[in-house]
Amino acid sequence: MSLLSDGMHRNSGTVLCVAIVDRRATYCDMIYTLRKKACSAARVARLLSFAGMLFSLTTVPGVAENQPYRIVSSGRADFSYQLAGREMQGYIPIQSAALLLDLDAPEQAIVQVSFDVSRSRAGNFLATSALRERKVLDTDAYPTARFESRRVQKVNEGVRMEGDFMLRGVIQPLELTVSLLRDGRNSGETSVLNIRGSFDRRAFGATGYPDLVDPLIELDFNIEIVPVT
Repeated sequence: MSLLSDGMHRNSGTVLCVAIVDRRATYCDMIYTLRKKACSAARVARLLSFAGMLFSLTTVPGVAENQPYRIVSSGRADFSYQLAGREMQGYIPIQSAALLLDLDAPEQAIVQVSFDVSRSRAGNFLATSALRERKVLDTDAYPTARFESRRVQKVNEGVRMEGDFMLRGVIQPLELTVSLLRDGRNSGETSVLNIRGSFDRRAFGATGYPDLVDPLIELDFNIEIVPVT
């Protein structure tokens, strides 16, 4: 093989390597762009979904009296659990809430609530530290939780609200009882709702300290609400 042909082969190999690198760079750029567009599309889809829900309230028969409410109290979900046979109290702050309801016909309510699990408390410093560990709520990986109502039925003490509860990235059904403790519409006061329910933490993968902490978590808390004007 001549020096000229050998040089041509080396040059061809160099050009081929450069072409491969360029193609890989272009491919990475394409992936980044597509991922960025996908994230933007997901955000837009969530906004459109919520906007569609609001629009449907004014067009679907039977829910025309619903109106948006906002939480004006501290906004937190208080819970209790058993630690070595002793009842402990804790709470998870409410991060945001979309409350669409008619206090005269609460069975028409539509509720979406997000919780800031990263700021949850379990009664004392040690219990709170354990609560945030990977084998319990794993707050570093899953800093938020979410509840979304699916079905509401009127019962003697108020309404029974069935919905999807997402905790630690796991979605499970959750049933809540919601009762009106105070109707403040005619007195200029806030209205007060009491919310009660329970769930087994193991259903969400929070299996840590099984010999010390009971798996049943009891919810019982009040929120103060006013109509959005």
